[in-house]
Amino acid sequence: MVTRDPVAAVVFDMDGLLIDSEPLWRIAQIEVFSALGVPIAEEDARATTGLRTDEVVGLWFARHPWSGPGTAEVAAAIVGR
Repeated sequence: MVTRDPVAAVVFDMDGLLIDSEPLWRIAQIEVFSALGVPIAEEDARATTGLRTDEVVGLWFARHPWSGPGTAEVAAAIVGR
């Protein structure tokens, strides 16, 4: 007789399967970075697809440093948007 443990957790990765959130992420990035004076366009946001939000923020800060909010605050603003 085979006994099985009950399932403790299930992870659903719906991004790209049920919901295509990439266009919304691009819009959020462009809006947040533009407000900081970072000149990114749709193609720039598209080029960072697949990176974590903190990686995207770090990349743009390295290329176009801004004064004001720190990178963690900017990442939170993108997620919040």
